Amino acid sequence: MKHIKILLTTFLILITGQAQTMKTAFVNGKIYTVNEAQPFAQSIIVEGNKIIFVGSNDGAKKLLDTSTQIIDLNGKLMLPGFNDNHVHFISGGFYLLGIDLRPATSTTEFKNILKTYSEKFPAKWITGGYWDHEKWETKDLPTKEMIDEVVSDQPVFVDRLDGHMAVANSYALNLAGITKDTQSPEGGLIVKDPLTGDPTGVLKDNAMSLITKLIPDPTPEENYTALLASLEEAKRLGITSVQDITYQASLDAFQKQKMKGNFLAEYLLAGQLLITKIMLIMILKLALVII
Repeated sequence: MKHIKILLTTFLILITGQAQTMKTAFVNGKIYTVNEAQPFAQSIIVEGNKIIFVGSNDGAKKLLDTSTQIIDLNGKLMLPGFNDNHVHFISGGFYLLGIDLRPATSTTEFKNILKTYSEKFPAKWITGGYWDHEKWETKDLPTKEMIDEVVSDQPVFVDRLDGHMAVANSYALNLAGITKDTQSPEGGLIVKDPLTGDPTGVLKDNAMSLITKLIPDPTPEENYTALLASLEEAKRLGITSVQDITYQASLDAFQKQKMKGNFLAEYLLAGQLLITKIMLIMILKLALVII
């Protein structure tokens, strides 16, 4: 079975008054050019922020000098940077920075992850998570009691991986005023214990808004931190351009990063959605795929 490993070679293009003139040559590879007339090449040479040569090893040798950095691909496949044409970039950053309950394969692991995260980030809402109870030993939906056992002094409302339900602890239920007498909203369900009538902590679909409306919006600094997390993940995966589907509140984070000169951004406002095309061309990233 073939194992694929992705390596990223990153060239920072300094956005200053002077162009960076260092040359880097990738030689002895199988380079996909996206050019039907010449789909593959052996070598590619980059100078500053431009590709100045694509062709054979012999052709590349004519452009090498003593200052050229030479990287031998040893026959590996090199691909251009990837484009992701539908992302929620800042939301993805919050996911990367937040609690991750997907690895939990038991109720014990579910609780341990919550406990550890709570100890690291006390006195804040714990959201996200994306748990999957089908991986647990019981296959039963989680309950508020499970969370209360490890996190009782801060609000918790963590989603199932499908996004159609979430479970809250007693702290969050009390903040929302959800009791046995609370009626399920149209298009949603407050799951209740069939014996006591008390809410179990699980809210489905439109009922989730009873709690989500209480969760504070991210601060500008939190949005910016999430953006940086997504940028790092994009760099790690060799993604050099994205089309982002986001909201107006996130615009400040993109503009702040643009002002730092770290990427170029084009904005198109369509209705109330801000469609942001982030061109991460400030980093010329070539993904090496080893098969």
